[in-house]
Amino acid sequence: MGDFSATTDTPPTNAHQHGQTLNTLHFPFEAPPLPGQSIEVARGIWWIRMPLPFALDHINLWVLEDGDGFTLVDTGYGVDATHALWRGHFAQLMQGRPVKRIIVTHYHPDHVGCAGWLHDQTRAPLYMTLGEFMSAHAAADDTAGFDRANTLALFVAHGLALVRPELRDAQTTRNEAFKRGVPTVPTHYHRLMDGDRLTIGEREWRIITTLGHAPEHACLSCDTD
Repeated sequence: MGDFSATTDTPPTNAHQHGQTLNTLHFPFEAPPLPGQSIEVARGIWWIRMPLPFALDHINLWVLEDGDGFTLVDTGYGVDATHALWRGHFAQLMQGRPVKRIIVTHYHPDHVGCAGWLHDQTRAPLYMTLGEFMSAHAAADDTAGFDRANTLALFVAHGLALVRPELRDAQTTRNEAFKRGVPTVPTHYHRLMDGDRLTIGEREWRIITTLGHAPEHACLSCDTD
């Protein structure tokens, strides 16, 4: 699931001069949902956005109709502003119907940050892969290779010290940066594994795990759609 908002790109001038046919992307929605709004991208699947307090200033989240309730896919950054927006969605989009499941695709703060708060509010169970669940706890505890010293060494090994030395120095002062966006990580979860299938409402979703962006990132694919 990705960003459905439109973008405008100017084709290269030489392409016009040589009469080349350019492939263009066509987006079904001219603009993304504003904070507090939702867009139904397919029957029973709503796209919502939450703001983020850094350069990547938003995250796309998903609300899936699930029988008499809903399943949430990813949670947003764990701060009061996100909590307030979720309360609005509970009342308006979900109209007081229950949250039945919380799926977190990976451990980054904008995806897992509100998982503990949402679980406390709804009592809905959390679903994650083992790699992402353990990574979230390691990052929150600043341990197991997720500590600042190891993170800084990784950045330096990939050239940060040469390209942006000021960013290297900034890393040494980021005290509990993960916990600012993830105040609590749930201690119980249902494990997702590659190839698992989840029935959510009228759809069956296949779990596909990917590597690189996060250790065991879970993607959801509906084969019939």
